[in-house]
Amino acid sequence: MYIGVAVFEYMTRWTRLMCISKLWLLLSSLLMALPTLAFMLASDDCFIPFELDSNITAPLPDGLDGNALNLITENGWYAIYMWCISVIMLILFNYKTEFNIKTAGGIDKIYAKIQEELEEERLNNPNLGLNNAVDQDARNGGDMRRPKPIRKSTTKGGENGGKRTKSKKVSPAPAQAAIEMTA
Repeated sequence: MYIGVAVFEYMTRWTRLMCISKLWLLLSSLLMALPTLAFMLASDDCFIPFELDSNITAPLPDGLDGNALNLITENGWYAIYMWCISVIMLILFNYKTEFNIKTAGGIDKIYAKIQEELEEERLNNPNLGLNNAVDQDARNGGDMRRPKPIRKSTTKGGENGGKRTKSKKVSPAPAQAAIEMTA
């Protein structure tokens, strides 16, 4: 995970959002969910009945009068408009978040603040595990783009009776690196 993604996740945590932003996201989600339900549960109200063997060029009662958009009823258009408004609201929320990141000093300043907060949490709670993306960054030595090498112990089964002798650095396989990055 890149630093920018960690900062975006930090800035959009539900507990950090203002009430107006929470209401904005809830309304946007509702405007996206309602048309989906309408298309699934009330498809007869959103679309006119049309079969595969029907004639598109036939007049409206039996066909679509040469226009495929005639398939959608007035209620169907309302549902489509609601979904489009929802998408626009989510895009505006993302722009607002990017603006907030820039006005707060940029990615680097916020990332430094995240690191300070994590260090303070670790000092106050030594049992804190490596749970989220920012903690994963600490495990990777401060560079979220580079997975930390795995130390693999070598054993000499016959000579030392299976005891560990030394460890060497081994680069993780791409799949294992991806697992570590998301863990």
